Amino acid sequence: MNADPRVIAAAYRELASEGLVELRVRSGAYVSRSIAPDRVTQAISCDWIVDVFAAAVKRGLPMQELGPVMLDFAMTRKLRAVAVAEMADQSLGISAELKRDYGITASNLVVEQLKGRQTPREILTAHVVFAAEDCAEVVRRAAETPTRRVIAVESRADLLDPEWLALLQSGVYVVATDPGFLDRAVSAIHRAGGSTSRMHLLVAGRDDLSSIPPGAPTYVTESARRAIGRLRLPGRIIRAKRLFDETTVQEIVRFICTRNEELG
Repeated sequence: MNADPRVIAAAYRELASEGLVELRVRSGAYVSRSIAPDRVTQAISCDWIVDVFAAAVKRGLPMQELGPVMLDFAMTRKLRAVAVAEMADQSLGISAELKRDYGITASNLVVEQLKGRQTPREILTAHVVFAAEDCAEVVRRAAETPTRRVIAVESRADLLDPEWLALLQSGVYVVATDPGFLDRAVSAIHRAGGSTSRMHLLVAGRDDLSSIPPGAPTYVTESARRAIGRLRLPGRIIRAKRLFDETTVQEIVRFICTRNEELG
């Protein structure tokens, strides 16, 4: 491979941040099913495409060969990964974003599982561990080795955007599996200056989810989705936002590209 991994990383970082592509293990990159094809053309500017191709050509890579090289750098090639957090709602949310935006299939653990005498098998066989920022140091001490990377997953500072502020004002339902996760969500919203007076918190398996009014905006964590299974909620399900901040996105993409370059 002669292309600079930074060129490839920048391109995929931009596409992933906009949710425009899905990277699937051993099969390639596809237009995200969550957006219409015409939105792809609208969202990717010609100027950005020009910059990407020009940077490739300057580094000796013909522009018509950039696509295959980018896919080669992006493939996760039997990458064994684990997502770790304080609660299942967090770890499953991390693994869902890893799968959606990077093509990485990750096992899920809560940090308590790393505090026993025996290291979990998922950790022992992993190439990389993705740890929520609030427990990253604990995970690093328990899991990082010269051959096993631990990447701290930090959240975007702008998660409480105008869309969510509007939902909070009009009334929104949030479904999770761990009450502690809901408490943290409330605290985070208060720290960001938002109000939770019209935010309705429900725990899957404990609360009556049929109480959600038909069509009411409803956010369901990945953990709750699995707990609910095929049960259809009466509310209007809100699509999960991209969680990882810019630094985390860059670190994940660089790890994938560097590892693939080393594998040849």
